[in-house]
Amino acid sequence: MTGRPLRVVQLTGAAEGADWFAPMCAGLAERGHDVLAVIDARPGDLAGRLAGAGIPTARIDLSLRRPLSSRRTPGAVAVDAAHLARASGRLARLLRSVRTDVVISHHFNATLIGRFAGVAAGVALRTSMSPSPFTLEAPFTRRLDGATWRADHVVIAGSECIRGLYEELGVPRSRLEVVYYGAPAARFDPDRVDPASMRARLGVPVKAPLIGHVAHFYAPIAGAFSPPSARGRGVKGHEVLLRAVPAVLAQRPDARFVLAGGARGDPAARYREGVRRLAETIGVGHAVGFIGECRDVPDLLAAVDVAVQPSIAENLGGTIESLLMEAPTIATRVGGMPEAVRHEETGLLVAPGDPAQLAAAILRLLAAPDLGARLGRRGRELMLERFTFERTVVDLDRIIVKRHNALTAAGPAFR
Repeated sequence: MTGRPLRVVQLTGAAEGADWFAPMCAGLAERGHDVLAVIDARPGDLAGRLAGAGIPTARIDLSLRRPLSSRRTPGAVAVDAAHLARASGRLARLLRSVRTDVVISHHFNATLIGRFAGVAAGVALRTSMSPSPFTLEAPFTRRLDGATWRADHVVIAGSECIRGLYEELGVPRSRLEVVYYGAPAARFDPDRVDPASMRARLGVPVKAPLIGHVAHFYAPIAGAFSPPSARGRGVKGHEVLLRAVPAVLAQRPDARFVLAGGARGDPAARYREGVRRLAETIGVGHAVGFIGECRDVPDLLAAVDVAVQPSIAENLGGTIESLLMEAPTIATRVGGMPEAVRHEETGLLVAPGDPAQLAAAILRLLAAPDLGARLGRRGRELMLERFTFERTVVDLDRIIVKRHNALTAAGPAFR
């Protein structure tokens, strides 16, 4: 590190959720950096969690998209260019006023604003972290990312998959790093949970097969803001799982499924209600429980016989958490999930959008508990080696210190 703490501004386009953001800010502060968080101005729980972690916080309206009225493409949106300019100017003034050394942006809207603001403010090290391949696979946001990445000194990809997508955009490997958005190992510890109590709360008999899906409900997106594979579809694959349920029940009629996850905002709530209606329509409502936001995810993952992540578009989803809990895990071959769920080594992989494959994989693990236990144990070992939140902070700290020192040593002409 330099002779004084680095002044690090962490920027996110979220106001709620983003459970990793406050601990990441706190982790960088614990490693000696002077950290300021900048979050979106909308109402949400993130500001309170940052305050609880002792992180000073500023709020800026970072929402870039405005709806377009269109019968042909319902749900279509566009970027508000005027607001982009205003938000970038306000952020640039903030960055200058606190003498920012490093700006790290997360989420696409914050990244776009952060790039313009970081250049205008002359920040010594400008970097963005990409937690999902979604915007790199969606045509419109991919073009914007491709047009603006040069404003960053380094782009930090949240998986090897994302690094590959940036290389396709022309980002040289010398300006790319990979840092996984990990999970806290202390919280996801199989020795510190009570699976029997969780089953009792869910009303699931001890010996009944239990399959769990932990994922928020997101309203489908239409148009160029969505990857073609996910256009108009639920990205977390809730419907795919429901359509796999009849095949599982045909062989294991005592099986039960639990879908845990919140639905933030009216469009997401309507989507979740549609998924619930689908369960009734196809005759599996009796076997499927919707439990909403779950604050006891480690207990839930310890209670399931199989954890599934059947996403259509994704980075790592909930694979890190389920593998840390040694839960036999099935995921789709999308995004970064194959980097955590290594087929036949730490879990099983299936094709996205294929209920038959998903059902077959679930039945296989239910029929071979020894296989599931072996995959779960190896999965936890891999997560502890590479995918913990503690590793995330160490890797991020190493990158920003190394890159900042190299840029300041090279002088202003090389920034």
